[in-house]
Amino acid sequence: MYSGFFYNETKISCLVDNKAMGYISYTKAPFFSYYILHTLYVYPEHRKQSYGAQLLTYACNYLKSLGAQKI
Repeated sequence: MYSGFFYNETKISCLVDNKAMGYISYTKAPFFSYYILHTLYVYPEHRKQSYGAQLLTYACNYLKSLGAQKI
């Protein structure tokens, strides 16, 4: 759990061969099944290799599996 600017902000990292490619962070809205995506970051040396798209797709699918009604 990453404790960032937003309360209960959670970070999902993308690792390839145990090396970080980037991350996406999100927060669950209190009392609702809504999730807010805050940050999508891919390290400069790993850009233009579809890691950002993969992170976004993974995060959306993961949040839907948690019961997200809106992302």
